[in-house]
Amino acid sequence: MPELPEVEVITNSLKPFLENQKLSNFWTSSKRLRSQLSKQDCQALTERRVVRVFRRAKFVVVELENAWMLIHFGMTGKIFVSEEEKEIFLNKIKHIHCMFKAGPYYIYFQDVRRFGGLYYFGKEVSDSDFDTQVPLKLGMEPLSENFNCEFLYSKTRNINQSIKSWLMSGYPIAGIGNIYASEALFRAGIRPNSKTKSLGITRLSRLVSAIKYVLIEAIRAGGSTIKDYSSINGQPGEYSKKHLVYGKKNELCLVCLKTLSIKYISQRSSFYCKECQKN
Repeated sequence: MPELPEVEVITNSLKPFLENQKLSNFWTSSKRLRSQLSKQDCQALTERRVVRVFRRAKFVVVELENAWMLIHFGMTGKIFVSEEEKEIFLNKIKHIHCMFKAGPYYIYFQDVRRFGGLYYFGKEVSDSDFDTQVPLKLGMEPLSENFNCEFLYSKTRNINQSIKSWLMSGYPIAGIGNIYASEALFRAGIRPNSKTKSLGITRLSRLVSAIKYVLIEAIRAGGSTIKDYSSINGQPGEYSKKHLVYGKKNELCLVCLKTLSIKYISQRSSFYCKECQKN
């Protein structure tokens, strides 16, 4: 479930515990994630110093001197940090799939449904650029200066797909999932099933502004907690209290006071207002 804001919050929380620390004591579960670190990966990461920690799309990226380690949370992934080693086989800490030390800190990755993943990519040279060296197709960061109306217009002209499905696809825009696509489209006055190529400059300009606004506000509020998400200290995200449409089936629109609707698009629930959002 974690989307861009939640991953950004987790990333920022992890920086003090990981940056400039050496990694050691790797342990991985025999229960497979979508991607798991191999023994060789763990060996290559051991005793390597963390240069920096940053977010790219929905990944936490741990950059080391010789490699990148990526963490993807899937639906239910979480990270815990402790100053002491916990007994990972006790029932009180279930579904731990990876543990390692970063200096004096113990880092645990938990994933109940196992849709998350841990990835290792070696560097060709120590100052390698992430996007050119890591073989993942990641879209543009929506909070970057280059994400603007001109970019969005150029990418949407031949897309015969619903705008919500397209926004959630991960390319050419990174990190937007169901929650923030729904919220941004409401603020832009665009129905989620509108054909992407039908949207003109004016509506796309509103959409760019709405996406940036929603993501920034969500980061400031610590993300959105619907079911499973919490920060590394166990705190829920507060932005869910500010949702205008997501999860509000049959509630009244705060703008026009008409009943909100729900439509399933690409097998995902899409909340919207028929009055305020137009095709």
